[in-house]
Order: sequence, then C-alpha cells, then structure tokens
Amino acid sequence: MAKTRSPPTCTLRLLSNSVPFVYGASISICPQRIHHHHYPQRRRHASTLARLHHELTSRRLPLVYDYLTPQASHLLNLTLADFLPQFPANSHPTPPTSATLPQTSRPRLLPPSHHLIYFPPAVPSSLLLPDGTDPLQSPGPPFNRRMWAGGSVHFHPLSRIQSQLLLDGARAVCVEGIRDVRVKGIEGSEDEKVFVDIERRVGRCLSDAEDEASIRARLWPETAELLGREEASGTGEEAAVVERREIVFMRDRSVEAAREAAGKAGRVVRGK
Repeated sequence: MAKTRSPPTCTLRLLSNSVPFVYGASISICPQRIHHHHYPQRRRHASTLARLHHELTSRRLPLVYDYLTPQASHLLNLTLADFLPQFPANSHPTPPTSATLPQTSRPRLLPPSHHLIYFPPAVPSSLLLPDGTDPLQSPGPPFNRRMWAGGSVHFHPLSRIQSQLLLDGARAVCVEGIRDVRVKGIEGSEDEKVFVDIERRVGRCLSDAEDEASIRARLWPETAELLGREEASGTGEEAAVVERREIVFMRDRSVEAAREAAGKAGRVVRGK
C-alpha cells in the first residue's frame, strides 16, 4: 500500500462499523479472504512458472478514458442515500441526496470509491469470457473460474492539486497493469490456483490530446525500483487513486465436483 508523509493515513476495514472517511486515507478491503492452505507441492517446471509470470506481467493493458461528468456519481448517491450516513448539508454546494444534478461550473470532488463506476473496460461482447468478465487479466484455460481475493484503495491528499479529480466534465484516465503472479496448490489438481495482483491508477489528463507515453510516464512506475521509491517517499507520481486487487483464478471443476459443491448446503452466518 502506498505511504504518504502528510497528512497521516488511516486504515479502514470494510468489515468494521461505518466510520467517517476523509481524503488522504487508505481503505484496506479485507473480505473473508481465501485461506491459502499449505498444500504439499509437486515439483513444478520452472520454465512453466516463468512463462506464466512473464506473459501476464508483460501485458500492456489499454488505457481506459472517461469524462468525469457528475451524473453517474450523482445517481450513485441517490441510489445509496437510504443506506449510508448523510454528509452535512453545508459540506457540498448541493446536498448529495438532492434530485438536482450538480453543476460542472461548481464541481465537487469525486467521492471516495466512486471511481469504480467510471472507466469501464472497452471490450466488445464477442471477446468477453463465458462468465461475462473481460480477458485482460486472465491466465487462460484451464484457469477459467475467477474470484476476488482482496485488495486496497489509496486516495491521495487534497494538497496535490494535480491529483484532484473534479466532477467538472474533464477527461481522466485509468492506467491498469499486472504487478505480480503466483501459483499455489498441487500442480495439475483442482486445488491449483493462479493469484494475479492488479494495480489501477486513476488521474486527470493534462489535456484531451495528451498522448499515452506522457500519461504512463506521469502515472505508472514501470519498475519495482521506482515503485519502491514511490512507496517509501509518498511522492513522485500524480495518481489521485491507487487501487490494488488480488484476483484468484481456479481450474474448471469436473462435473462430479460441481454437482457435489452445488449439493452442499450453504453456510449460515448468524448474528448475536
């Protein structure tokens, strides 16, 4: 997780009670994580692992652009209004639950986590995988079942003017890449899994005409050395949001295994 010197960051776990959130903080997204059992490992062919790691981490994923108009964020606020704590009425030019669409002439900051409803991947339906997801991070068959295993989101302090994401209709960009790949489980068995670490960085474009080379140079540390230097200093890049995701890809189940899993009663979690 990226570190910043000022202001101090705080970590919020999504399983805890609702707490106020401010920019310059970090959210650790910790669902009931997949238990990484220590399976007895068969000896792997180093060339296979090296090929898989190199192929995935070398992918140059396309940039995803969006124009940060307020409508999507506004509609999300209205959708969640009955379920989330309200902001003070004087904290925004227009209260978030108002039916009036906010003006781009008096733009708000993009609220934390609202980046998730912008920057959809530009992938035609014909290229989607059978489960409806895009193939950009997939290791390919036989690892066709995917599940989210965890991640984190870091929001940069407002003091970095160049990092601010305003809902003013300006062009913004999401740079995505695969940072690491790991394989766990017994080789060739249904327990074998591929863990793919994905990083997404969101920032403003300097202009509508800014080219890809300039964007990547500003927002994406290419090497582990640059990434480590950035995390140590909390400086040197202009991404307003840095999101890290861990996706696990699992082998297809046999028909018998799928039937057995479907026949098991789901676990019931009871509150006190």
